[in-house]
Amino acid sequence: MTTETTRRAIFGGAGLAAVALAVPALAASNAAAPASVSPELKALIADAEEAMRASNAFEIDTYDRIHATATKQIAAIPHVAVDIDGDPYWTTARPNAVKVARGFVDRDPAREHPNSAKLRSLVAADLRRQREADRIKRATGLTAAYDHTNVLADAAATTEWAVARFPCNSAADLHAKLTFMTERQMDDGVMLLDFILTDATRLASKEA
Repeated sequence: MTTETTRRAIFGGAGLAAVALAVPALAASNAAAPASVSPELKALIADAEEAMRASNAFEIDTYDRIHATATKQIAAIPHVAVDIDGDPYWTTARPNAVKVARGFVDRDPAREHPNSAKLRSLVAADLRRQREADRIKRATGLTAAYDHTNVLADAAATTEWAVARFPCNSAADLHAKLTFMTERQMDDGVMLLDFILTDATRLASKEA
């Protein structure tokens, strides 16, 4: 059995939530364990909470509003249809029709297909709609808002990892870390278990 498999066997079934519930028992068996969370870990958790608050606030108060405005304007861009044998299928309102038309165009550089001109006009019309949609996203601020949302999300993720990487020196710290990681659903990777196992080893060594 590999080390990775062993870790999953230990933690995978119950998850971090169950491990977090078990950690307080460590404090009872170690009289030297601090009764409260260290100031350093408290500060990291506070930073993570603030980063998440800022990310959520921007998404709700700013991004969602701009997204709704841009989406409405993009939906108002007229669609274009081409008449190919009277089939209503060929319109920019059908993404799959545009995809099929683009496939025909790509495979027919010599324009030998009997409907080449119409298929090309459909693809061209879709490209014009895409360019107009991109213009609207820039004009409404959606592009910038999307980029800022990613910046805030990255910052929140960075603060979460700072908590996960914090070296716990007490059962109180480990319990706080596990509680935080469980609330943020940070229990889906073996890499995270490496941090917990390192903490557990450190605490076991202190107890010994």
